Amino acid sequence: MTTLIERCNEVWGWTNRVIGETDERHFAYKVDPVTLQRNDAAGTRIHPKHIHKALRKYLGVGDTADSLRFPFNNTEELPLFS
Repeated sequence: MTTLIERCNEVWGWTNRVIGETDERHFAYKVDPVTLQRNDAAGTRIHPKHIHKALRKYLGVGDTADSLRFPFNNTEELPLFS
């Protein structure tokens, strides 16, 4: 995952936001897990597991039995939908 583009209307709160950057060869830069700004020194690369974890939290299904059967161990929680 190199860049996440979020689009939604005003009702949901998050809209038209780009998270992450890539270089000229499409390699992902790291982002700060709190601010989501580029941070090559102490950041993390966005992977599908980060997006799935954030979606589970946003949709309120992060603590369901099925979610607990398939946990995202050692995955930072990124504020992608806030």
